[in-house]
Amino acid sequence: MSANELCLANVGEMGLLNWTLQILAGLLFLESKQVVHGDVAARNVLLKGPSLTAKISDFGMSHQINDASPTYVSSSQVNSERNHIP
Repeated sequence: MSANELCLANVGEMGLLNWTLQILAGLLFLESKQVVHGDVAARNVLLKGPSLTAKISDFGMSHQINDASPTYVSSSQVNSERNHIP
């Protein structure tokens, strides 16, 4: 299948859902390894092989976190701190 033949109309809702779940599984794996990707975007997802398996790419902005040096704060933590009234 050429790039020209691949379009959203050919993929369908189930294909999009499948890619979403594959990307989520990849991000959960990265989280388990304490890695923050830093640039998750459609342009950084590759489709591999005839089954069009989604692969996360471009780890140029990624970094590993640990308890000793907190370099990442989740959006829920930020929102919680913003809504906290001293």
